[in-house]
Amino acid sequence: MLYRYLVLFLIMSQCAHAAEKRFSYSEELLTFWCEQVKDLPTYCYPYDGLEEILKKEGKSTLTLFSYGSLVDYGSARKTLSAESLSTREPALAFGVTRLFNRDVPIVPDSHWWQPCSPCARGMLNLELTGNLYDLVNGVNITIPLEEIEAVCKREVGYDLVPVVCAKWEQSTKLSEPDFCIAYTFRAPKGSQYTSANIYPRPGYYELTRNAAKQYGLLFYYLWLNTTYCPDGVTPITCWQEAVKAGRPETLVFYTGDNPPHHESRGTPHRVEPLEKQK
Repeated sequence: MLYRYLVLFLIMSQCAHAAEKRFSYSEELLTFWCEQVKDLPTYCYPYDGLEEILKKEGKSTLTLFSYGSLVDYGSARKTLSAESLSTREPALAFGVTRLFNRDVPIVPDSHWWQPCSPCARGMLNLELTGNLYDLVNGVNITIPLEEIEAVCKREVGYDLVPVVCAKWEQSTKLSEPDFCIAYTFRAPKGSQYTSANIYPRPGYYELTRNAAKQYGLLFYYLWLNTTYCPDGVTPITCWQEAVKAGRPETLVFYTGDNPPHHESRGTPHRVEPLEKQK
């Protein structure tokens, strides 16, 4: 195996020798695939004429690696067809880190709860590191070109960049991974769309965290250990502790028994930690 967290998992499972042998071979193969990515194009926001560009490149579909809200089935089905949803498959992407530094303005008609803190605007983003040992988990989705525009509309400020992926199922077994290239959304660090001086957005944080839990405990714990606060240094587990403690920046406004994603200006409310949700 080649993944640092999963190697540790295998060691704990008394598979250390096999894991070490797999790691050596897979590292060379992963390096080869990462070199191929360097020659592929990036499609920059606002994706003018993207569908036609992809058609001219001979593509009829695009494999998208999603690491945020599209991991959640309920959120994904608001944009994707049943056909696209049926292709969703848990995966790993390499040479990237995940952090809540996408600075999304708070607007009154947002479908997320209204945060108590005006600084709680951070949504998920990726940074390209080029380090083979940096990885994040998410889902790969095969999207027909006619749905590309709808997907891109919900990803304001992100560029589409190529990354190397592997299937999650293979990563948890003693089998060689089948690497592939997918595209993912990345808002460039230092752009008007990112900030290190914000908090994760309550409501959105819970949705993306809970989406990871849907794929099992190992997938969830890997999400916790490969996700960072907006500064890119503080582990998201620190924010999780703040959520548990009910710190003001983790709270949202709502009144009474309003359903999730309902915006209103009532009393501060704590979004329950995962451990207390049914």
